[in-house]
Amino acid sequence: MRLRLAADPASIGVARLEAFALASRDEVMDAVNSHASTRIDALRAEHGGTIEGQSAAKQARYRAILRQVPAPSLVPLKLPEVAIFGRGTGSLPGHVYADEGEAPIYLNGWEADSIGPETAKPSTIGWLRNGEREGWFCVPWRDGNIWRGFFPDFLVVRKDGERLIVDIIDPHDHTKPDAVGKAQGLSAYAAAHADQVGHVDLVAKIGTRYRRLHLDQSAIRRRVDALTSTGELLNLYQSEG
Repeated sequence: MRLRLAADPASIGVARLEAFALASRDEVMDAVNSHASTRIDALRAEHGGTIEGQSAAKQARYRAILRQVPAPSLVPLKLPEVAIFGRGTGSLPGHVYADEGEAPIYLNGWEADSIGPETAKPSTIGWLRNGEREGWFCVPWRDGNIWRGFFPDFLVVRKDGERLIVDIIDPHDHTKPDAVGKAQGLSAYAAAHADQVGHVDLVAKIGTRYRRLHLDQSAIRRRVDALTSTGELLNLYQSEG
């Protein structure tokens, strides 16, 4: 099927139906997404260096476009000089936005239990709560024929011998409808950038226990990639976490 240009107003309805039919075909959307990814990456390579001179609104639009690229690609992570977080009653050491000492930012119980042990490790250099409303580090995941983005909650920088490694930790509600898609998106990111990141962990609270899926392990990624339901995701947490 070829999509016609609706130069004649009478054929607009037919053109819309053809466009809808094409958009429902995976191979067509894969080709469109591949072309868009190549185009966006080329424009980023050519003009990305000038974005810092643009207004905040234009920079936000630029980041929104980058997040539509389906194939995960490394983009330099540039943090703002000042970040605003809600104030919590507790605090943990080593947050990158703490002026000194500990950062009393708000974390719910699940988040605190997930990141707390990491901050206490001697190898940890620092950690980042990936934004409060909109993060800086975004991972694409596929929702049917649409690519969306989500923001893993924590990045942890730790020392491994003579080098620094960034771990990704995301407390993950396995019961939500998008849980499987996001898990598979993070799995794809871990596979594509295994040489750039360290541990990539999904953390779920099953009953009273916290369980982890280590997506930096290829055997776990294969099982995550084969998931079709939240029930299967729960079973995986229980068997591997």
